[in-house]
Amino acid sequence: QLTAVTLQNSRLEQLLKNSNVEPVLLSKKGWWGSIRAAFHLARLFEQKKIDLVHVHYAKDLPIVGLAKKLSRQKVVVVHTRQMEMPGSKKDPFHRWVYSQVDHMICVTEKLKKDVTERVPLAPQKISRLYY
Repeated sequence: QLTAVTLQNSRLEQLLKNSNVEPVLLSKKGWWGSIRAAFHLARLFEQKKIDLVHVHYAKDLPIVGLAKKLSRQKVVVVHTRQMEMPGSKKDPFHRWVYSQVDHMICVTEKLKKDVTERVPLAPQKISRLYY
């Protein structure tokens, strides 16, 4: 069963509605809105028994990571990386964020190599999957 979550008034919200998928809408204006969104997601994980979350947009990882920590539901987080990763992500904030990621999928071998070098994830948690 699929549950689609997106921001209110986003292009994705409209695309989902046009394809007859009713999305769960979040608002994350400002840092407090992001924290509220994480609590909302944690509740959603529990209510719908969500056990797998696919995060496509890297900027959503902190919210999903916090929701994973707040939820009593065991959730596996998979992140797809499509774009080059600028710089190292091994500072304390990124170490925490990526500690919440259970698996990362990269779309090219070069990107997989870059992620292996720049992200604090064990190599066995990173795979390459071409489109």
